[in-house]
Amino acid sequence: MKVNAEKFLDNLDRYKLEKTVFFVSGNEEGLINKVQNIILNKHKPNIHNERKILDLKTDNKKNLKELTHTQSLFNKSNILQIKNPNDSLIESLEKINYDNNTIIIEGENIKNNSKIKKYFDFHKKFYSIVCYKLTKEFKKKLIDKLFDQHNCKLSKDAYWFFLENSSDDYQILENEVIKISNYGEVNASVEDISKLSGTAGSSQFEDLFFQCIVGSNQSIIKKSEIMIRSSADAYSFLQIAKNFLRILISSSVKKNENNIADLAEHYLPKYLFRQKTSFELAVARADLNKIRVINNLLQKAELYLRKNDSRFLIIIQRFLLNFSKTIK
Repeated sequence: MKVNAEKFLDNLDRYKLEKTVFFVSGNEEGLINKVQNIILNKHKPNIHNERKILDLKTDNKKNLKELTHTQSLFNKSNILQIKNPNDSLIESLEKINYDNNTIIIEGENIKNNSKIKKYFDFHKKFYSIVCYKLTKEFKKKLIDKLFDQHNCKLSKDAYWFFLENSSDDYQILENEVIKISNYGEVNASVEDISKLSGTAGSSQFEDLFFQCIVGSNQSIIKKSEIMIRSSADAYSFLQIAKNFLRILISSSVKKNENNIADLAEHYLPKYLFRQKTSFELAVARADLNKIRVINNLLQKAELYLRKNDSRFLIIIQRFLLNFSKTIK
């Protein structure tokens, strides 16, 4: 039976974690490892069980048969991990006695249309646990749980900044939480989280974007000279500008049907609510023609940057001033 990893982790008590078969697949290695570790921790090696690993790239089906049928004098049960599975494994699985075995099959990057994947997805007793990048809803739940476990508290803005900017990879996310919890600062700020979580500069780049909406040309130039110190900074800023342009498009399309303040509540990331007034001003001023012009400016800036990234500051400043002129 097919089970999403998020549902599995959220409802562990509902699932039988022994004397059955788990097929753990997907493209999210950190989540695959987490699921496997939870199952394995239910079967810590002791005098009553044995843990064994079988790699089908190097071991054959005969070894699988021996491992799953041989019982010791003390009637030990097997916890068997199988790596690099293929379709030929199905035949062996049909003959295994599960009264004495818990089997975890790791199928990272197995295609959805493969025979073995379909076999587990539709099996009535075996579990097919699929592991993909974390959804925002589950990521929030996970972050809350991890911060609670590590007794770590963030300021409101820092919390929402971390949620929006942290990795969707489980292991990276967990490592970032541990790093922040070890920081030891109560109510850490956005700037603290930005530095600790590897997103340094992003909050300042967002401020630079909003400066174009409300600031003078002189303030835009001055702030860009401080913020954009390398071609890497320039590329990062343009990526953030593209993200906000998408938000601006979504908001502008609906502004005739909705209150602009309500659109800000819905579309503006919560950690940026200090920029709510600037955002509402941009939505009020924007129309499809202006958005088309801004999008063209973005594309040109990216093109110029790829051709001559040594002129990164001039390229970004030209974009900023033209963007500011268009949106005002």
